[in-house]
Amino acid sequence: MGRVTVLLFAVGAAMFVGSCASPQVERAMAARQLLVGMPEAQLVSCAGVPVRSRVDGPTEFMTFRTDRVESRVSLGASAATGGSVGFGAGFAVPLGAQTRYSSCEATVTLHNGIVQQVAYNTAGGSGTSRFGQCAPIFQTCLDSLTAP
Repeated sequence: MGRVTVLLFAVGAAMFVGSCASPQVERAMAARQLLVGMPEAQLVSCAGVPVRSRVDGPTEFMTFRTDRVESRVSLGASAATGGSVGFGAGFAVPLGAQTRYSSCEATVTLHNGIVQQVAYNTAGGSGTSRFGQCAPIFQTCLDSLTAP
């Protein structure tokens, strides 16, 4: 195989692996389709009470929300010695912390009490992976729809 062929294969493989969605993203995307046609009472019974809602004639908008905070602490150590005319030694312990906030709002549009559309708005994350944080909102609904 030539260098160009190997390079093209590597790029193609990286794109394929990068395009694979996580189970959370797949569940969030599935909910957008599977909830369409669900009656309002069933939606509220499985998703819970919305954080806000608005009625405009026969159309109602219900918004559900999830928030997540992740904290990570890292600890590293290093040591160094050296000498020429004299002798020296040093020791350092770097400590770091990182906090990441992400949220998802799912707005469900109902017409005459029936789900017509599910739309997500996220904060945090990037690409389609950001929708993974939306999966918990409708997890119970999906479980009830896919139960045997």
